[in-house]
Amino acid sequence: MAVLSSETIKNAIARELNNILPDIFVYKEEQTNPYNFPNFFILQLSVNTIEDRKDHYFQTFLYEIRYRQIADVEKEPKIEQKLDNIGLKLITDFNRVIIDERPYRVLQSNYEKVDKVGHFTFQIRVQVEKEKDEKVKMLVLEQTQKIKGGQ
Repeated sequence: MAVLSSETIKNAIARELNNILPDIFVYKEEQTNPYNFPNFFILQLSVNTIEDRKDHYFQTFLYEIRYRQIADVEKEPKIEQKLDNIGLKLITDFNRVIIDERPYRVLQSNYEKVDKVGHFTFQIRVQVEKEKDEKVKMLVLEQTQKIKGGQ
């Protein structure tokens, strides 16, 4: 698999959110007012790389989905209950993301409320094939041709 872009992963997350909660607007970038409510904001918090094998490595992406019920949360009755319901739905149902037609498990998911905004964090880990140097590619190709040709 090639290196994934942040936009590719955010699009996959947005699709999964729309499957689970289709009546909630999804934003992949911060927006200027006016927002449509209720809404999700998808934010990439970090990415790190860990060596796996000689020809592969893992990339682990940390994402946060922020849920906002309404602009003026003080006017919303039962805001805490609504946030709890969304959090439970995300923890229960948001357990995989399909990226480039491959499913990836959601890892280490967590939901909390801060200042009447829901914060759902999770990780996605993908295995990536390392790019080979052109000289290495040519050497491998030459060796493969010799083996096939019996030389």
